[in-house]
Amino acid sequence: MNPFDVKQLPDWETGFESRLTAKSRMPYKEYTGPLEKATKDKSQYRLLRLPNNIVVICVSDPGSKTAAAALTVGVGSHADPDDVLGLAHLLEHMLFMVSIIQNEQL
Repeated sequence: MNPFDVKQLPDWETGFESRLTAKSRMPYKEYTGPLEKATKDKSQYRLLRLPNNIVVICVSDPGSKTAAAALTVGVGSHADPDDVLGLAHLLEHMLFMVSIIQNEQL
């Protein structure tokens, strides 16, 4: 399975096992089936599904000295309510502003 195309799963339950986080005991599911990656790729991958159905791909690269995070949301301006046009664009800018403010505080 390609870890970046979760739609390849037959359904959301296939290949996922229920887990609990260590400290808060929050439930989540982890994909335990095979993941497809390049033979020279030394990274380790984990595919998780949170209780709110958000899919998380965790990538660990042992050769990297930096960390990063990314978020993809499958909605945009086409999902704006008729009475709040531009909401998606506003929220996009708010996400960037939060990341800029947090980076300046580091």
